[in-house]
Amino acid sequence: MNDFGGSFQNIHYGDILIKYGEILDFNKCQVPYLNSFISKTYKTIQNGDIIIADTAEDETVGKCVEIYNLPQNIKVLSGMHTMFCRPTNYFYPRFLGYYMNSHIYHNQLLPYITGTKVSAVSKTDIDKTYILEPPISEQLKIAEALTDIDDLIAELERVRDKKIAIKTGAMQELLTGKRRLPGFNKPWKEVELGKICFIKTGKKDVNEGSSIGQYPFFTCAKEHTFADTFSYDTEAILIAGNGEVGHCKYYIGKFEVYQRTYVLFNSAINMKYQFQYLKYFFQKYIQDEIQQGAMPYIKLGTLTGFNMNIPADVEEQSAIVKILNDMDYEISAINDKINKYKQIKSGVAGELLSGRIRLVKPQE
Repeated sequence: MNDFGGSFQNIHYGDILIKYGEILDFNKCQVPYLNSFISKTYKTIQNGDIIIADTAEDETVGKCVEIYNLPQNIKVLSGMHTMFCRPTNYFYPRFLGYYMNSHIYHNQLLPYITGTKVSAVSKTDIDKTYILEPPISEQLKIAEALTDIDDLIAELERVRDKKIAIKTGAMQELLTGKRRLPGFNKPWKEVELGKICFIKTGKKDVNEGSSIGQYPFFTCAKEHTFADTFSYDTEAILIAGNGEVGHCKYYIGKFEVYQRTYVLFNSAINMKYQFQYLKYFFQKYIQDEIQQGAMPYIKLGTLTGFNMNIPADVEEQSAIVKILNDMDYEISAINDKINKYKQIKSGVAGELLSGRIRLVKPQE
């Protein structure tokens, strides 16, 4: 597939699971093109069709999208591991997309999901499920209400992404000395990471975590778990040695560490400056190596030999950190709003799509 052009566009099951929401609005989403020629005998997709992902790595299998605002001159196919569904009854546009992605519908699929490492659901089992069909006037109200929340979330995401882009630009300039803050003119120096802090790995196995533990347990996943014990009580940077390889976190206090996670502590420079620098430049370096197939995991020498640009003036380090931390706070605040509205949407969808709350009089 490509993003540039072709005779047919393609809906990939992985995009259904991760990229698209309940509604695949062709006015808002970019759908990739197929590289090779496809026979015109294939049945193409039209507005109102439901495309279901029949395979996933977990219980998200069965997630689907409803096709919406598809221009007549655009030819679209659904790829492998998808089910192509065309409703025989008329449903108001977007209602089915919201309904078939709700817990009310998806819970019907759970008994039919098969597989261990890869989960799947069959067409035969999909045929056994039921759909609540309110009057068209109510379908319209439900679709409009949920679309309004989606639009609000999408606008917040656009604002957040713009702020992330601004911060990225600021990091490229402030963390390299390309742009100096007023009042600072001392020279910068380049140092190896291993010469400015201690670097160790954790000692704990991942199964030593505890869901009811009181101390954060940093593994190679993006989100930490918990443990009953702690091995460190300090200000530190945690870097995933494999898994989410290169992912950086900052923490101060008591914590536990997985054996393939690196702990950077007792730094000779501002630790928050060091974190901001590594979060951008080291993570970018690791991701570039991964894309070239050269970095499945991090060796200690990769960290100790990594070069950093550091302001000689400690106050300049602090000033840079304040600017970047303020940006992080703004981004985090927007993410909190996004998560709040997603929770509201989930609750509203459950009430509306079950019929517990009616938006039109029942006799209509």
